[in-house]
Amino acid sequence: MMEKPERGAEGHVILLVDDEENILTALLRLLRKENYRILTALSGEQGLKLLKETEVQLVVSDQRMPGMSGIELLRAIRKESPDTIRIMLTGYSDLKVAEEAINKGEVYRFLTKPWNDEDLKAAIRQGLECYDLEEKNKELLELTRRLNEELKELNQNLEQLVEEKTRKLKESQEQLIQSEKMAALGLLVGGVAHEINNPLAGILGLTQLLLKEGRPDPSIYQDLKDIEALALKCKSIVEGLLSFSRQQSTEARKEWEIGQVIKRTLSIFEHQASLQGVKIIPELSSDLPSVSINFNQIQQVLLNLLTNACQAMPEGGELKIATRCQMSDGRYNKTPKTKNLGVRGKVAKNSHESSDSCPPERAKGSQSNFVEIIVSDTGQGIPPENLGKIFDPFFTTKEEGEGIGLGLAVSYGIIQEHNGSIRAESEPGKGTSFTISLPASRESPEKRLD
Repeated sequence: MMEKPERGAEGHVILLVDDEENILTALLRLLRKENYRILTALSGEQGLKLLKETEVQLVVSDQRMPGMSGIELLRAIRKESPDTIRIMLTGYSDLKVAEEAINKGEVYRFLTKPWNDEDLKAAIRQGLECYDLEEKNKELLELTRRLNEELKELNQNLEQLVEEKTRKLKESQEQLIQSEKMAALGLLVGGVAHEINNPLAGILGLTQLLLKEGRPDPSIYQDLKDIEALALKCKSIVEGLLSFSRQQSTEARKEWEIGQVIKRTLSIFEHQASLQGVKIIPELSSDLPSVSINFNQIQQVLLNLLTNACQAMPEGGELKIATRCQMSDGRYNKTPKTKNLGVRGKVAKNSHESSDSCPPERAKGSQSNFVEIIVSDTGQGIPPENLGKIFDPFFTTKEEGEGIGLGLAVSYGIIQEHNGSIRAESEPGKGTSFTISLPASRESPEKRLD
């Protein structure tokens, strides 16, 4: 077996197979000036072995050889390397075999012995051009496939983006409708509440005066007590209406770290939760940017959500309250680590506090960051048909006497006043989750412990 070294970095690899060395020598001399890397083999078996070791673009083989014949070799090459171009050299007596091989696609072309040098060189060039064309076609097909996959992925991403934008637009429209409805109703309710408040105060004052002047006649004492109780109930409703209308006086807003607001709220709520068998699980993020809020109003919102959550779990359950920072690009930044939060009562021991929740430079430099509070329970959940109504004034599913349906409406108004948002997610039988989003302050967090 003889081998001619590679003549060029881009030369094709050609395998010459013939059992006669003088034929191989003649072929090497013929192709010596071509930019090919040429391998030679003295038998079909040797040629097949070389083909398995080296990538070959074209094979020129004699037909009549001891052992494996040329057609058998080229047939095996077709199975082993179907893209390799196959040329057969044959005598006149083997023309029928060569023609059948071409018809079956086993041979690209055959030439008779003795061959014409120029014809053989032309056949080799054309065969290699055919090989290169097929390879280029494969590359183009693969490129087309990849581009189609990328286009398909882009279309899917576009569809998702359109769906997301449509959903956000719908949410914004619903929030606008809700805000307009709340504003109009607030004006009406505020006026009515003020009109009722004055005569109600007179009724309550006179009733309490009569009760203090000495024990009245037993026949009217119970009536006075009933009047007082009903007047106090009406007073509570009027105060709720005034709170909803936002016409009562409010204290100025200050910078607060939201975790401190939550801890203070839990300190006055934990006993009630403990009595109802509810386990509170705080997961508060540290190093959050501060928020500019009215402490009493935000505490009122939190107490309302916590109370509703406990009422949704009459047999006890878990109440989780967590905080996180939403970045301007919609991402959340949170790295949990265990820490004792120092909240008394029935609080989960393995509560978590996360660090690096919101990079200070981003929080200080952009008002588009939000601090979020998530209040989740494992209660009964809210039916889908009611989920869109829970922030409507006077909508309630509680038993008569347990609520008038203003708690969430008032909470919605408070959060709106703080330029934030509040949303609910629920699945019947699995629980409900409320998410409050408040704009992060440009100022650095100020931990208020007073």
